[in-house]
Amino acid sequence: MTKLWQHPKFRSRIGQAIVVAIVLLAFAFLGHNLDQSLKRLGLRLGFKFLDSQAGFSVGESVIPYNPSQPYSRVLLVGFLNSLRVIITSMILATAIGLVAGIARLSDNWLVRQIAKVYVETLRNLPLLIQLLFWYFVVFLTLPKPENAINLGIVQISRSGIN
Repeated sequence: MTKLWQHPKFRSRIGQAIVVAIVLLAFAFLGHNLDQSLKRLGLRLGFKFLDSQAGFSVGESVIPYNPSQPYSRVLLVGFLNSLRVIITSMILATAIGLVAGIARLSDNWLVRQIAKVYVETLRNLPLLIQLLFWYFVVFLTLPKPENAINLGIVQISRSGIN
């Protein structure tokens, strides 16, 4: 037994087992505490709420939706809206990146410098600063939906591009 305790691999395995046991006990304690608190408040955990009526509308939807439909339908609408934004963003980012990359390789000095300033500015500016710029400087300066900018088939306002 003394030889076993002197073996580093055995000691490390025992240490790992103790840490895993402590973590499992902590999770068990927190789970029990959560269960008792929810029972005391008369609340339940589960997914049954997905079958109940949502009662609110969604601004834009890829598929038909109305407020009398269940929460599960709202989640599907949100998922599909997210997919639409993701795919559109991927296409636009690829196109902008391709144009900027080709412009950086251009023989025209002016085009190359404009692309260089664009790329270096966006690469070195933190994303949070860019998001704040787009929100406060661009989107909040757009007109309200009643006074939307009408470009034929497209209308631009604070509520988005329609």
